[in-house]
Amino acid sequence: MISIGMGQAVSLVLGLVVGSFLNVVIYRLPRGESVVWPGSRCTDCGTPLRPMDLVPVLSFLLLRGRCRYCGARISWRYPLVESVTGVLFLLAYTRLGFGSQLVFAWVLAGVVVAIAAIDLEHRRIPNVIVLPAAAVGLLSALATRSVHIHEALLGMAVGTLALGLLSIVSRGGMGMGDAKLLGMVGAWAGWRGMLLTLFGASVVASAIGLALIACRVIGRRQPIPFGPFLSICGYAVYIYGDRMLELWLG
Repeated sequence: MISIGMGQAVSLVLGLVVGSFLNVVIYRLPRGESVVWPGSRCTDCGTPLRPMDLVPVLSFLLLRGRCRYCGARISWRYPLVESVTGVLFLLAYTRLGFGSQLVFAWVLAGVVVAIAAIDLEHRRIPNVIVLPAAAVGLLSALATRSVHIHEALLGMAVGTLALGLLSIVSRGGMGMGDAKLLGMVGAWAGWRGMLLTLFGASVVASAIGLALIACRVIGRRQPIPFGPFLSICGYAVYIYGDRMLELWLG
């Protein structure tokens, strides 16, 4: 039997490795490039990277954030994505233990990290990620019974329609990508989890937005992407949803 300590270590390391691959997805997918071929290479000089250059987080630290071959700076996004994915994998294991729902939680972790990072950098949420992820969410409902399938279908429909209508009314203030993303969250967490995600994401986004304005990092009329808040809150609801709903509903 795998001890708890070993399980946590495996989850963390696996998350770091998955996060390394997600960096490839985050960089290449918005540019229309294959995420499989060619292999990892420096985005400045194009030199193929060797295994010693691809150790999650550690390679970045040992190289002091610079390419081994041309000296170009490496974005902090790389170790950040790897670290966040590792922590999300670890949290899922700690909450769920080994089982079918853990596998789905790890899939969702990869999805939300990729969506959040792409939305932050490119202000878009790719259909090629969010639509298949919604289908996997429905499969999760059937396989794990974390929510009833009719609740998942209702959450997906209501979430998409609600923010979709808001996108039309606001004339671009809210994107259709956000509507699809909230619908995806509904497929994973059901209609109640979807509403909790929307509420939590709105509160956190408002607080961070006000803090950035107060610190003069952004202007009052400068929008911030909503996708990262929906993504991370949706993930939290998926793995902690029962406890969060108990607190929310009193």
